[in-house]
Amino acid sequence: MKSASLLSALACLLLVACSHNETTPTREISARPRVEQRALSNAIDDAFKSVDFGLVNGKKVYVEIQALSKLDIEFIKAYINGLIIRNGGIVVKNESSSEIKIHSIVKISGTDEIRRTILRDKVRGEFSCVLSISDLKLNKVLRTYELSGESDETR
Repeated sequence: MKSASLLSALACLLLVACSHNETTPTREISARPRVEQRALSNAIDDAFKSVDFGLVNGKKVYVEIQALSKLDIEFIKAYINGLIIRNGGIVVKNESSSEIKIHSIVKISGTDEIRRTILRDKVRGEFSCVLSISDLKLNKVLRTYELSGESDETR
């Protein structure tokens, strides 16, 4: 009986000693694969179709983004900055020197892989946020949008 218990304890010890934990990189520190980037970029394009950026024409604009994940914040900020510039606005780095503030709270920004048995697998990109455009001189919210977009890409 003693030898069986001792043998079991040694076997458990051997298994524990030979195993190891490995942490794989998460999305927070690595780039998305190309198909995921396409799906998410198209979802963001879809979401922003309804936004009237004419309000920023000729104005100094400050952009602030908040999100659950840090991964996409800089891209979303650059994306919005591009829309501001395209619509005649001037992007500034300090809120104190701006006339307009665009504030976005990103609710969803990501991708899911959908595995299918008959058809090709696909990746669904999804983006959702609340976007507010405020006039800082009037201390007034000019417009608030609930934005959402989805896009599927096959793998």
